[in-house]
Amino acid sequence: ITYVYDGGLVYAHTVPGTKVDALRTRPVASFCVVEHREPNVWRSVILECSYEELDASPARDRALDLLDAVVPNALPDRDGIVFRLRPARTSGRWLRLAE
Repeated sequence: ITYVYDGGLVYAHTVPGTKVDALRTRPVASFCVVEHREPNVWRSVILECSYEELDASPARDRALDLLDAVVPNALPDRDGIVFRLRPARTSGRWLRLAE
């Protein structure tokens, strides 16, 4: 997926498939991002979210514009599934090991 975090929400774009089918059936998701800066330095965040698909609407257009600003040309035709994740709970960790 291609995603962007804005205003406390995650906006994302993907193609139809198993994950979208599962989210349509049960619209809850965990979303995890891990960042490694150096071999011994990392941080992560996990969001427990509700899933909301964005059909043709100003919200969908805004999400696509946000995604295009972060990853230019990643969505050349703007088709596919666009959705928003609303975090209900957030957790995270970080680690810096001594050298």
